[in-house]
Amino acid sequence: MNQNGNGRKSLFDPVLIFLRLIQGYWERRNLVNGETTIVDDQTVEEDLQDRLDNPESDNQNN
Repeated sequence: MNQNGNGRKSLFDPVLIFLRLIQGYWERRNLVNGETTIVDDQTVEEDLQDRLDNPESDNQNN
């Protein structure tokens, strides 16, 4: 099995995603200061909608 860079085997990723979907809680990791927080599924959905609303911000260098 291939590892995806964080020490977990890629086989378990779909299982973790499924469990998080059932529970409705997700981890948000801030890579700048190493902080991890638990957020609910509504917050995750709002963040994803915000990112989808601004696709041009990711492609400014192209």
